[in-house]
Amino acid sequence: MGEGGGLGVSPNYLWWQRVGAAWPDEVKRRKRHRLLYHVEEVFLAEYFARQAPARVLEFGCGFGRHLRYLAGIEQLEVHGFDQSETLLGEMQGWAPPGWVEERIRVGAPLAPLPYRDGEFDVVFTVSVLIHNRPEHLERVLRELVRVCRGHLLLIENVPVSETGLSSDEHDGCWLHPLQRHFARMGLTCEPLPSCFVEHGVYRVRVDPAARVADLHPTTLENLRRMQEEMAGFFETSETPVAVRLAEMTADRDRLWEEVQRRYQDYEEVRASLASQLERLSAMLYVVTAERDRLSTEVQQLAAECRARESEAHALADRVRWLDAELGRVVGSRSFRLTQSLAASPPAQLARRAVWWMKDHLHRDVRVRATGRRSPESAGAEVWVLERPDAGAGMRGGGHWRKREMPDGSRAWMADGQGTLVVRPGDGVRLRLRAHPAGGIADLRFLGRIRQIDLYRAKEAVVEVDAARGEVRTFESPALPTSASSSPSSDPLAQSWRETLERFRSSGQDHLAICPAQWLGVATAVRTMFRHALHVPELLEPAAVDAYADVLLESGARKIVFGGFARGYDGLVQELKRRRPTLKLYVAWYGNAAQHNEDYSRWAFNTIHTLAEAGLVTCVGHTKVGLEKSLRHCQYPVRTLLLWYPRGQETPAEPIADGQLHLGVFTAGSGWRKNIYNQISAAALIERHALHLKVAYSHELEWARIVKANLSEVFDGHIPEETFHQLLGRMHCNLYVTFSENGPLLPLESLGLGTVSVIGPAGHLFRDHAYLRDRLIAPYPDDPVVIAEYAHRAIADREQILQAYAEFCREYIPAAERSVEEFLAVE
Repeated sequence: MGEGGGLGVSPNYLWWQRVGAAWPDEVKRRKRHRLLYHVEEVFLAEYFARQAPARVLEFGCGFGRHLRYLAGIEQLEVHGFDQSETLLGEMQGWAPPGWVEERIRVGAPLAPLPYRDGEFDVVFTVSVLIHNRPEHLERVLRELVRVCRGHLLLIENVPVSETGLSSDEHDGCWLHPLQRHFARMGLTCEPLPSCFVEHGVYRVRVDPAARVADLHPTTLENLRRMQEEMAGFFETSETPVAVRLAEMTADRDRLWEEVQRRYQDYEEVRASLASQLERLSAMLYVVTAERDRLSTEVQQLAAECRARESEAHALADRVRWLDAELGRVVGSRSFRLTQSLAASPPAQLARRAVWWMKDHLHRDVRVRATGRRSPESAGAEVWVLERPDAGAGMRGGGHWRKREMPDGSRAWMADGQGTLVVRPGDGVRLRLRAHPAGGIADLRFLGRIRQIDLYRAKEAVVEVDAARGEVRTFESPALPTSASSSPSSDPLAQSWRETLERFRSSGQDHLAICPAQWLGVATAVRTMFRHALHVPELLEPAAVDAYADVLLESGARKIVFGGFARGYDGLVQELKRRRPTLKLYVAWYGNAAQHNEDYSRWAFNTIHTLAEAGLVTCVGHTKVGLEKSLRHCQYPVRTLLLWYPRGQETPAEPIADGQLHLGVFTAGSGWRKNIYNQISAAALIERHALHLKVAYSHELEWARIVKANLSEVFDGHIPEETFHQLLGRMHCNLYVTFSENGPLLPLESLGLGTVSVIGPAGHLFRDHAYLRDRLIAPYPDDPVVIAEYAHRAIADREQILQAYAEFCREYIPAAERSVEEFLAVE
C-alpha cells in the first residue's frame, strides 16, 4: 500500500480523503441525537484543564472538533495532525488568522510524523485507531510514542483480546487489542475508569515520572449513568441519522465503484503506452546507431571526395600541360625519327626486358585500409597476419600499427585509412583476418586492384593469392591466436590454477577477468581486485562455454569484467543464462573522448545495453566526473580511483652516466597520447637520453627531425618486469596526455622512485597543492612548458617523493574505498 493520497491507498484511508468535507455536517447531526459526542468533549476539557500547562497533540484531529474548545484552556498549547486535507476546511471558520498554518499538519497515512522526538507532553486520540488496518497499527503506535515525552491518552474501542472487524463503516473499522500491541513494544497500556458506554480509555506512560491528571471517580460515574439513562430517548430519535448514513454509504459505494472502473481503464491505457514506449525506445536505439554509422561513413566519403577532387584538379592541370607538350613534340622532326627507331627489333626486345624486370624485381603488394565497412560490420579494422619470414618485409603508414597476438605471433592492424607495403619473401600469398569488426581493404599487385570485404559473422582467416586474384576463407582455428582456445589449453593454464587456488583460500567473494595483452588494464585490475584471470578478447562460442565453466566453478559470487574486450558480451549473457543470481560488474577504463573510436564506442554501447537489460549489476568508471554525466542511466554507476601500491617493489636509482634519462612510454600514438609534443619536450632538455616506445615509424622520424638523443627504442610489447625496472632507472617519465582517466603509469613511476610529469586532463594531484604545482604541466601542447616541468621535477626529486608518500596516505585508502563501494552494489 502506498503512503500518499493516490490510488495506492487502502479504501478506509481513501474514504476520509475523498468525502471528509461532508463529515462536519454529519457530526453536527449526530450530536443532536447521540449524547456520546457531548460526553467526550466534557471529559477532555476537564482532563486537559487539570493537565495544563502542557504541549498537546491530537492525532487524527479531523475538522478540529476537540481542538476548538481545548485551544481556550489557559497554558495549553494544542496541535493537530490528520491524513485528510478535505477535513481541514472547517477550521478556517473559527481559528484565528495563521493558527491553522502554525498548529496543523497534514501527512500521508503511514508516513513518519513531521515532529521531533519527544516534542509533546501528551498525545491523544479519539476514535481514530479503529480506522487503522491491523497490519499497520503497530507502525502508527510507534510514531505516537516517538513524538511523546509524557504519556498517551487513547479513547478507543473497549478492551479486547483479539483483533476483530467492528463494522464495514468507512470501508472498515477494527477492534484492536491495544494492551497486547504496547506490551510487544515494552510499554504498559493501562485501562482507566471510563465514563463512556461505547469507548475504552487507556493511558500509556512513555516517561514513568511524567505528571498525569485524573478526573474524580464520581464525575466519571455521573457521566456514564447519564448516557445509560438517556439511551432510550436517543434510540428513538436516531432514525433520520441512520437513514442519512445509509444513503451516504450507498453514495460512497457507487463512487468507489466508479473510481475502481476508471482506475482499471487508466491501468490498461498506461500498460499500452508503456509497451509502445518500450518498442519505440528499441527502434530509436537502432535508428540512432544506424544514423551514427551513416554519418561517419558520409564524413569519410566526403573527406575522400575532397582528396580525390584535389587529385583530379592536379591531374587535369598535368593533362593540359602534357597535351600542349605532346603537340609540340609530335610536330618536331626528332619525333618522327624516334618513331622509326621505336619500331625497330632492338627497341622491341628492350621493352620486353624492362617489363620482365618490373614483374620480377618489384613484386610489392600494397594493402590499403579504406576506413570503410559493410553495413553489418561493427568496425573498419583490417588485419594482416605476419609470416615468420615476412616481418622485415612490411612497412605501414597512416593508421597501420603492429599488434602482438595472445600466442606471441605478430600482426599489422589498421582501424582507419593507411597503406601497408608487403614484400613477400616467397610467393605473393597474404593471410588476412576476417571477423565481426572487419572493414574493407584494397589489394594492389602488378597494377591490378582487388577489393576484399573482411567482415565475417564468425572469426576466420582469408588467404589471398595476389598474383592469381584467388581468395580463400578458412574457419577461425587457422587464426594464430588463443581466442578460440579453452582455459585448459591456454599456455597460461598453470597461472590460472594458481590464481584460482589463491582466490579460494582468500575468502573473497569477487573474481576479476581481463585480457592479458592490455597491459595497463591488467595491472590496474590486479591492483584493484587482487585476483584476476586473463581471458582473451574475441571469444568463440566454444571458448565462451569453457570460460563460463571455469568462472562458475570458481565459487565466486561476483565477477568483475576489467575493461570490456570483444566477446565479453557473449560471456556475460552465458553466465547470466546459466546462473541468474550471479552478480556481474564492469570496470570501464575509457572515457567520453574515446567515443569516436570504433572499439571504445562498441564497448561502451555494449556495456550500456547489457546494464540497462539488468545483466550487469553496476558499472564503474575510472574517469572522475563521468558518473555525474551518466546519472540518468537506469542502472547503478560508480567512480573507481586507480592506484599503485607503494612498497610493492624496491625503488631504484636513476642511471648515473652524466645524462638525464627520460622515458616516453605511452601506449600507442593516437591524438590523446600526445607523443610528438613529449618527444619534442625531451629534445629541449640538455644532456638528455630518450628511452622511447614506438608504435609507428613516423614517431622515430619526428625524433630525428627534432634531434632527440635516442638511447633505447622499443617496438612492441615490453614485459612487465622489464618495464618496471626501466621506469625506476629513469630520471623522469613523461606522461603528458590530452585526455586521461587516472593514469597508472605515473603512479607506477612514483612508486618506483622516479618523478613523472603528467597533463591536466586527469584527477591526480588536483587537491595536493605541491604535487599539482610540480607535476601537472598546464599546457600539454607546449613542449617548452613540458620541458620546464620535467627539468624542475628532476631537481626537486626528493621533496616530490616525500610529498607523494604523504599524498598516498590519504589517496590509497580513498581509492580502496571506491572499490569497496562499487562491489557493495547489489
